[in-house]
Amino acid sequence: MTRRRNTIRRAFTLTEVLMAISLLTIFFAVAGEVFRSTVLLSSDIPSSLDRSTQIDSALFQLRHDIWNSLQISAPTAKSAEIQSQGQKISWTIDSEGNLTRTDPQAKSEQWKSIAQNWSFHASKTCLEIIDGSAEIRLPSQILLSRGAHP
Repeated sequence: MTRRRNTIRRAFTLTEVLMAISLLTIFFAVAGEVFRSTVLLSSDIPSSLDRSTQIDSALFQLRHDIWNSLQISAPTAKSAEIQSQGQKISWTIDSEGNLTRTDPQAKSEQWKSIAQNWSFHASKTCLEIIDGSAEIRLPSQILLSRGAHP
């Protein structure tokens, strides 16, 4: 008489091993894409910060020029003239999107490629910068205090 012994299975089946390898492959593929996206995004951050800093610098100077202005005009959509205490300051946007400020001493300051979609529009008390759907309104303190309405 032979007796059968009950054996306890102590190993993984081939199906279980293949499933584990499949899941690990999917996980590593997703992790690789996340890593690649993170590296690409981090390489774009310095240029975005540089552009943002340039726009902020240009708007700060433009806001400063307009704040004490006595007259604001925009002869074309790509140029603006600001009269302040007998001095004229010109702002222009060229075809490449460069924004240039020229002061009364003919000294120029330029911000490169920040104003591709910008246009100027002058009202009685402020200069509006239109960038596609966004609009920035920069008022003159003196013109507003004289009671002029936009």
